[in-house]
Amino acid sequence: MLNRFHSVAAVASLTMAIAFASPLTAFGYVDDEEMMGYEAILNELNRESSRPAWRTTTKSPRSSDPLESVLFHGGLGIASLMQMVSFEDGTSHYLGQKGIQASFGIDLFSPYWIAEGTARSFAPTDGSRLRVSLQEFELKVFHKDRFTNQIGYRIGAGLSARYMNLHRDQDVQTYTTPSGVATFGLDLYVGEKMSFGADINGRTAMISETPDQRSVDATLRVDFHL
Repeated sequence: MLNRFHSVAAVASLTMAIAFASPLTAFGYVDDEEMMGYEAILNELNRESSRPAWRTTTKSPRSSDPLESVLFHGGLGIASLMQMVSFEDGTSHYLGQKGIQASFGIDLFSPYWIAEGTARSFAPTDGSRLRVSLQEFELKVFHKDRFTNQIGYRIGAGLSARYMNLHRDQDVQTYTTPSGVATFGLDLYVGEKMSFGADINGRTAMISETPDQRSVDATLRVDFHL
């Protein structure tokens, strides 16, 4: 009887020890889980704070300020003029002149459209009786695009004002001729800031009281885009 009592007491003691130990173990496990979760949150916050701003923020679109996408274009060129001029007395004279060109343009709030102003000056032709000198100013609008990253094209039209000075013997006669002008050109980009180009320009006078009725010229140019 005594042995049975001792056995029952031992079993009861073991049961109570397990009952008291289990909650402590469970509480310890929960504490460990909570600690691991807290450390994970801290680590994630540290990574977010050290991450570069450009990765976590979205860049504002260009359309919010259209002026940010506008480029200015400036260039120099060498022009070769080919033209036949006819005078009131029925005589004609062929002009083959070389000149220099300076241009300045600006994007029309699009990378595909540009307005450009051009000034040209041609050296006087050599002749025993007739010498011709030209100055020219143009305003054109171009559509431009690229075939590839390096090769592009431009198509444009506009107005031209040409001042032709005819030196005959001792007389000087000046003609002012407004004209319509059309241009086709190709560009070779050596970078986003610089390009080389070749243009062909055709002009038709808007008045009939001038010997400067039609002309064609070709231009080699270098342009800078800023």
